[in-house]
Amino acid sequence: MRRGGAPPSAARAAVTSCPSFRADRAAPAGSCSTIRMSRAQKTRHYQLIYSHEEPFLHVLDGALQAMAQSSIPYFFIGGIAARAYGRHRHTHDIDIFVRFEDADRALESFANAGFETERTNPAWIYKAFAKYDGKDAVVDVIFKSSGEIYLDDEMIRRGRVLNYEGRKLPVLPPEDFIVIKALAHDSETPRHWLDALSVIRNEKLDWPYLVQRARHGPRRLLSLLFYAQSIDLVVPNEAVCAIYATIER
Repeated sequence: MRRGGAPPSAARAAVTSCPSFRADRAAPAGSCSTIRMSRAQKTRHYQLIYSHEEPFLHVLDGALQAMAQSSIPYFFIGGIAARAYGRHRHTHDIDIFVRFEDADRALESFANAGFETERTNPAWIYKAFAKYDGKDAVVDVIFKSSGEIYLDDEMIRRGRVLNYEGRKLPVLPPEDFIVIKALAHDSETPRHWLDALSVIRNEKLDWPYLVQRARHGPRRLLSLLFYAQSIDLVVPNEAVCAIYATIER
């Protein structure tokens, strides 16, 4: 089954009214609090919510509300986007992709919505934390992905609005999602490769656009596409040859 969605005029157009949300431990309005524990320490002490649990959806609604208040374009990536594109898997975090210059505003919006926030790594990621019903959820605010990929105007123009558990979510274009997943894949995170294969299987892709976006990591994309062909997914030879030609230049 193929899935699709009409591109939004802007990612924020996808957000409808969300239930009022406040985290159990609210940060001061108008400021971003700093978490002093390391990520590893937080992982050991936190009982994470998974996407099949009801509290996860409550936190997702809080994230939607925070981003609606920020009035900046954004897209869901990661496990939520994979699910929206038709892959059945669980996730324990919410990944949001924003423009580099909008990262601080996005984090401030989460703080104002009651999330605990952290400027985890100013080069590419911030985090927002919420506790609900005795469990914890993490929102990753990502502003640079593997391969030096940033959210740009073309992604915003092509973004999809897809259904996720009765909610309309702005999701990264499938072609850009595939590229990001191919570049993020390593031996410890095979889910990235499988997410990309699922999108190739389920979506009608704009192959010339995918070839254009492959410039971020043509060898990684080729390895993914060769494997996709080997398991009988539809990948045009013309696209494979066009990406290969960029390496030969």
